[in-house]
Amino acid sequence: MSTDKVKIGIIGGSGLSNPEILKNGKEVSVDTPYGKPSDALICGEIEGVPCVLLSRHGRGHKINPTNVNYRANLWALHQVGCTHLLVTTACGSLQPDMHPADIVVIDQFIDRTQKRQQTFFDGEPTSPPGICHLPMAEPFCPRTRKILYNCAKELSISCHEKGTMLTIEGPRFSSRAESKLWNSWGAHCINMTTVPEVILAKELGLCYAALALVTDYDSWKDDEEAVNVENVMKTFQTNAANATAVILRAIPQIVKEDWAATIEENKYWQCAKNFEGTLLHDLNELFSELVIMVMIGIIGGSGMSNPEILKNGKEVSLDTPYGKPSDALVCGEIEGVPCVLLSRHGRGHKINPTNVNYRANLWALHQVGCAHLLVTTACGSLQPDMHPADIVVIDQFIDRTQKREQTYFDGKPISPLGLCHIPMAEPFCPRTRKILYNCAKELGISCHENGTMLTIEGPRFSSRAESKLWNSWGAHCINMTTVPEVILAKELGLCYAALALVTDYDSWKDDEEAVNVQNVRKTFQTNATNATAVILKAIPQIVKEDWAATIEENKKFVKMNTLLPHCN
Repeated sequence: MSTDKVKIGIIGGSGLSNPEILKNGKEVSVDTPYGKPSDALICGEIEGVPCVLLSRHGRGHKINPTNVNYRANLWALHQVGCTHLLVTTACGSLQPDMHPADIVVIDQFIDRTQKRQQTFFDGEPTSPPGICHLPMAEPFCPRTRKILYNCAKELSISCHEKGTMLTIEGPRFSSRAESKLWNSWGAHCINMTTVPEVILAKELGLCYAALALVTDYDSWKDDEEAVNVENVMKTFQTNAANATAVILRAIPQIVKEDWAATIEENKYWQCAKNFEGTLLHDLNELFSELVIMVMIGIIGGSGMSNPEILKNGKEVSLDTPYGKPSDALVCGEIEGVPCVLLSRHGRGHKINPTNVNYRANLWALHQVGCAHLLVTTACGSLQPDMHPADIVVIDQFIDRTQKREQTYFDGKPISPLGLCHIPMAEPFCPRTRKILYNCAKELGISCHENGTMLTIEGPRFSSRAESKLWNSWGAHCINMTTVPEVILAKELGLCYAALALVTDYDSWKDDEEAVNVQNVRKTFQTNATNATAVILKAIPQIVKEDWAATIEENKKFVKMNTLLPHCN
């Protein structure tokens, strides 16, 4: 590939933001649909290769890690034509074989951030349409990583070929207890910037690789002084000089290779073509998930959102104190039982899991009189005994979401008064769960009676390191929607049960292809057909039972009839 086809973006700190490393450097101020980047871009050449420098925290290191406008930074570099990103990041070591002044060419990450936008597909008018369920088993470009590692070895710099980066929110450092926990998870180093930078680069189809510059041992080693700014500065200048040398040596080697196939592959697997007008991940009905209810509400996916399963189905548009639900409710009957269908992500699967208005959805279903909710959710398996096309009647959850409203008791004037310390030891209705499981077995469908669902923020899938961590925690399956849906249903006193439809093995199994949308498609239609059959069989059985005591018990727990009394 000729050098005019490759443009290299460099994101870094001291040394790397020095415009003197560029020939013919010129500042360029750009704006993006996501605001301004951290600083002006500096465009020029290194060894005849077009390069663009950007200071992640702004010159003078003035921008807090949480407040870095990562989306604007990455969009700006993509906008000026960058195909590759070489980045540096200071980090602490979490393992005894990685020492201050070492460099790590990281290959995995674990996300412990909480407040950051991790996708360009946020549903805003200025953003690309649709949802990007981004494969994340291999977050960093392996070809670019290999070049960086080889250059470091040629320069006799102490360098590790791979490592897992744990990214925290910052700007504080970890407590000693936290640092020991990160160490026990098997993470190799810790910083405050890799997430969401690598995720956004992958959405844009860029070849992204990072040099992690070890400055300290964080706080996990009892025989070492805990991390502080003074310690960091002792090794950072050496690190910065080494990283600069590696990158300057790597750039001519990068352009010697042919990247056309890699760049096209990136665009195919990720979401870059969305920015060129072709929506790769418009899943239509594939994941359009719905809720059913004596009255039964249904929140689910393909098949379940088909109004033809209802007799006398009629659309009803509602507003709530929390805004509009994802779509119109479809009200009708199944076997003479009043039921209401709602598409969780809207018809056409247009709403990102983070942006689903869960409070409006649940309130609307409660408002029309639903007492039960039967829901479906696509998920990945995290354990070897749960296989694609299986169904799991989940009974527990682990919450790894970060940005979602999880209560109606938020202190706003429109909301119910007081606090609701909701019991959550048994989140799902055991009676409804039992009926669903028995119906699946009667139909000869492979079904697990219980399982723990780990809910992540999405819309990206987990990195391989994260997926292995979730597996070690004992979670059985992973999705993006159970939380806060089950919590809000419990606050409303609803009998909530969920069928988790296993489509893949996520990314924890080394002998299986990592999760991607293509894999999911292979099993989802079978899953959706089976889930529909289970729910249609369950509804008449639900209404045969007496639910009065259960519903009263639910209300007693949350002290809620009209959602007006205090919940002390």
